[in-house]
Amino acid sequence: MIKYFVVLFFCLATIVSVSAQQKIAFVDVESLMRGLESYQQIQQDLESYQIQLVKQLDKEKRAIATYYKEMLIEIQQGSLTPTQQQDAEAKLQAQQSQLEKNTAAADRKILKRQQTLTQPLYDVFEAALKSEAKKRNIAYILDASTIMNSYKAIDLTEALKKYFK
Repeated sequence: MIKYFVVLFFCLATIVSVSAQQKIAFVDVESLMRGLESYQQIQQDLESYQIQLVKQLDKEKRAIATYYKEMLIEIQQGSLTPTQQQDAEAKLQAQQSQLEKNTAAADRKILKRQQTLTQPLYDVFEAALKSEAKKRNIAYILDASTIMNSYKAIDLTEALKKYFK
């Protein structure tokens, strides 16, 4: 029985010793990115691209609304046959369905563009993290927004800025 306690004690002592040697660092990613001119340019590009896509979607919405109003007037005036009315409703539903597809496609385009534009920054960021972790023998690097207490943690935010110049 004493042998088990001795073995357990040495196992726990080893675990505590190993975990005490691991360094933890953090990076304020939001602050780092906001400070980069290239990131700001990416954000401006994405905003203007999004505005362009929204304008296209708004144009489609207005066309659908115009068609709907025209059909409503014709229906109220009784100038459409029941078959024409059904055709108009089907056309309206098809236009609305297409608008939904176009909206989803616009969202995908924005996401794709964001991924394409930010990939070089992400690559530099990843390389910088690996380099600093290796250089400083850091076991874990966390985003500052996820840390509640950073006692004895190393702030790498300033160190990473030099990689983006």
